[in-house]
Amino acid sequence: MASPLFRLQSLGALCLALALTAFAAKSESSTSTTSSASSIATHLNFVVPEPISAPGVNTSSGCGKKLESDYEPGGDAAGPFTFDTTDGYGRKYTIHIPKYYDINRASPLIFAFPGNTNTYKAIEDQTGLSDESMNPYAIAVYVSGVNLGFVSNPGYGATKDATFPKVDDITFMEDFIEDLQDKFCIDTGRIWAVGHSNGGGLVNVMACDPTLSTKITAFAANSGAFYTNFTDGDPKTIDTGTTTQGDCLPARERIPFIEFHGTDDDVVEYEGADDHSSYGIRVLPDIQHWASSWAVRDGYSIDNVTSRPDDDVKVYQWGAPDNLGIVTHYRLNGWVHDYARKSAGAPIDATPIIMEFFYNQTNYTTTTSTTTATGTPTPTSPASASSTSSAAAGKLAESHIVSIVAGLALTWML
Repeated sequence: MASPLFRLQSLGALCLALALTAFAAKSESSTSTTSSASSIATHLNFVVPEPISAPGVNTSSGCGKKLESDYEPGGDAAGPFTFDTTDGYGRKYTIHIPKYYDINRASPLIFAFPGNTNTYKAIEDQTGLSDESMNPYAIAVYVSGVNLGFVSNPGYGATKDATFPKVDDITFMEDFIEDLQDKFCIDTGRIWAVGHSNGGGLVNVMACDPTLSTKITAFAANSGAFYTNFTDGDPKTIDTGTTTQGDCLPARERIPFIEFHGTDDDVVEYEGADDHSSYGIRVLPDIQHWASSWAVRDGYSIDNVTSRPDDDVKVYQWGAPDNLGIVTHYRLNGWVHDYARKSAGAPIDATPIIMEFFYNQTNYTTTTSTTTATGTPTPTSPASASSTSSAAAGKLAESHIVSIVAGLALTWML
């Protein structure tokens, strides 16, 4: 007959086996899905949340639609394609569909815009957003501008003596976003934009726009050319509330914006310039002044928290204690006019930082907004994601139960 001690040890072993089985089952279930973050090796320093199930809050009309044959998940960027809009110009673009794309899960959407005279291919190479290790879940769209420029450039759009006065990148983007949302399963609460130089300037113009500021939820720029509409003034004090396309009037507060800029940038100078642009003189603001102006526009003070993660990197963060960094600027000592990446000689890789910023600053449980006649953002649907929250809570509780059972098992065995 077994002794009480033996029975206790057996019970402990059984409990431990059950705990390990539960843990294994939990691990298997988390890695067996086609989009499991735990099965993806990334260069990111955070756990990338899986795309949300559709239909649901912030899922587009394209959810459930079969992927067209032009697109191969995880393959090379498809295209180039041309998107025509009401200004009479077609824009060329390519699209990268992530390996784990699922027509029943809403993917984030990232737009990437190159610098002046550069193409969609240049910004794809610079950002690395077609690399699974940088971007496992988001659809990436790389866009070339009209004559390889954008309306953030003084020579385009509604500016005095513009070379391309009819170019309307704002309406183009409104139409383009709507078209993509109808074709693909997109998380409309996680539509992001990143750009380099002139493309970064376009990102700024879109963040200032009453409509696009409610459709795009977070913004990023490298070596951003943030032209004001002034022809004279001090770059350190110039009013940044005007862009080349008019006043900066975002239709919502709390616009998340991150920017990277090198101190040795001789194209878009870090300290700004009052005599810049071959298309007509416009003042470029001092970069720290531009960033602090965004903090004020978001409702915060110019006070910031400064850190130095590296000898050549200084980080400025604005915001409140509960969202410090909603406006963030990276000052890169000695870096030039290029998208920041170590392979090109920069002290940091910008893309992993941008991806973490995008995810941290946007939440699928918060609905996107539309603009009222008064410019006040109005929710398009109730901000409810109880099923998602419950699922997350269930996983957390499950892990606690496994830990408790395992702990008891070890106690009984020892």
